[in-house]
Amino acid sequence: MCQTIQLRRMRPSEAPAVSRLMKRVIHGCSIYNDKAKKSEVGKYTPALLKDRLALDPDAVFVAAAGRKVVGFCVNGRDDGLLLLEWYGVDAAWREHGIGRRLLDKLISS
Repeated sequence: MCQTIQLRRMRPSEAPAVSRLMKRVIHGCSIYNDKAKKSEVGKYTPALLKDRLALDPDAVFVAAAGRKVVGFCVNGRDDGLLLLEWYGVDAAWREHGIGRRLLDKLISS
């Protein structure tokens, strides 16, 4: 996995890929029960991600290896406070510092 990872805002066309990756990450969370996983997965549809992006271009950051989305960071803002909602990295791309880099990108935005 020597491929360069690009961190950037999510493109609207990537919403389905980000939603699928979120589903895999959420289902892999051992601290969530099945009901909580189903609820969270149901929230982050491609349509919701596109809507969030339309309201705030920095609402979703991605880590991309070429054309493949391998990580994501979904956030919101409330009265100027930055709220981290979800972030995750594809299992095959973990242990390369991508999650940390996504959080750094969020903090610097």
